[in-house]
Amino acid sequence: MFRALAWLATLVAFGYICSLLIPAYVDNYQLQDTMRDEARYALVDHKDQDQIQEEIYHTARNLGIPARLAGIDVEPIAGGYSITVDYSVPLRILHHQFNLRFHTTADSSGI
Repeated sequence: MFRALAWLATLVAFGYICSLLIPAYVDNYQLQDTMRDEARYALVDHKDQDQIQEEIYHTARNLGIPARLAGIDVEPIAGGYSITVDYSVPLRILHHQFNLRFHTTADSSGI
């Protein structure tokens, strides 16, 4: 009986932690997808660095990502742009505060 309760408690704890982590990683993937698209098509759409930065910031805000405008770097490279976003997502597990840090990059080199 004790073994079954221990397994159940472990399973519940795992599910709880996954319910906190998975949405943060899905949001990061969606942001990275937008960054990849912006890096690839910015020259075709005639966007400058500030416009790209604003677009990425707007997307991050819509996804609920706590990125700052100053944390979004857009650099011109040969044939396009390189975009980097650094941010951290605060997670509260029980009475402990953790920061899940993301360093997301995309560029136009895949064209």
